[in-house]
Amino acid sequence: MDYTVSVRPDHTGEGTNRIDIKIPGQEIMILTERDAPEDYEESEVDTALYYAVERIAALEETVRLAERVARAKGRYHQQHAHCDLMEHFGVPCVRPGDEPEMVTCGCGDMFPINSYGAGFMAAKGFCENCDMMNGGSDD
Repeated sequence: MDYTVSVRPDHTGEGTNRIDIKIPGQEIMILTERDAPEDYEESEVDTALYYAVERIAALEETVRLAERVARAKGRYHQQHAHCDLMEHFGVPCVRPGDEPEMVTCGCGDMFPINSYGAGFMAAKGFCENCDMMNGGSDD
């Protein structure tokens, strides 16, 4: 990777120096406190560069995932793209296909197999909404 590094005093505060790292297409500035730019060891600049490159890679991955969400076609692919982005930030999500087994009424309503709605359907043969639309029943 081609890059240039320069260390110079910064105008933001006394005793604050600035490490400028220029990578093609990117420019990173790191502020640190030292007496003089000459006090920096090569290993410190290498460490700063390592973390800067790591941060750029994480940001590029975020951009890639966000673009994937924006370009996803159809609900199934959008949900997977959203889950990828959420997992990148450490947020848990339920992927399509990981949903619990469902019971479906003739009207299209769906209920998890161990839910009240599924129990209602097992007892009546249709869901609560269909029961309500048909005037309800006392049995």
